[in-house]
Amino acid sequence: MKIFVVGGTGLVGSAVVRELLGRNADVRLLVRDAKAAVPSGVDVIVGDLLDPPTIERAMIGSDRLYLLNAVTPDEVTQGLVAFDLAKRHRFARVVYHSVFRVDRFLDVPHFASKFAIESALRQFDVPWTILRPNYFFQNDATLRDSLTVAGIYPQPLGDAGVSAVDVRDIAEAAAIALTTDGHEGKVYNLNGPTLLSGPKAAAIWGEILGRTVR
Repeated sequence: MKIFVVGGTGLVGSAVVRELLGRNADVRLLVRDAKAAVPSGVDVIVGDLLDPPTIERAMIGSDRLYLLNAVTPDEVTQGLVAFDLAKRHRFARVVYHSVFRVDRFLDVPHFASKFAIESALRQFDVPWTILRPNYFFQNDATLRDSLTVAGIYPQPLGDAGVSAVDVRDIAEAAAIALTTDGHEGKVYNLNGPTLLSGPKAAAIWGEILGRTVR
């Protein structure tokens, strides 16, 4: 088993790679920048999904694919290239990182792209699993100045809220889907058990920081 990982240097992808290495998986990581920071024990390939011949050569020897491609104008094209090559090389499994309720918000461009990729994946003759994670808890780290300086939780959650998920749980789910059987043809929604409204999230951060957060 050798897992070809696309998107393994970002917040989620790097956690997936760590989880796979912790399970003693053989990982080949596609990066666009030769200077990208990667953990030891990973086979690194420099390339771009828009260069299919290079990617096809890089895939030789792998039999499983984890795809977390970037939100770009050519996101759908990248997904189609990856799936076509996985089919050509008879990959045993493809795990695609999508987004929670992707089919409900097609007016959002990157949701529409991911839904198109999901739809295409079902047409390729490869065993697939789709992960649909919700908002990440770790995203709140980008709100540091708003929380600590202005005392404001700026996410527009309102009273409806969001069932956020930890990146480490996403990584564990991805690793399980890639390394164990029984997940073919499954779509997994990944979200936490509790709805966090805007006021609730602000109150939690206020308690942690010891100050009023609105």
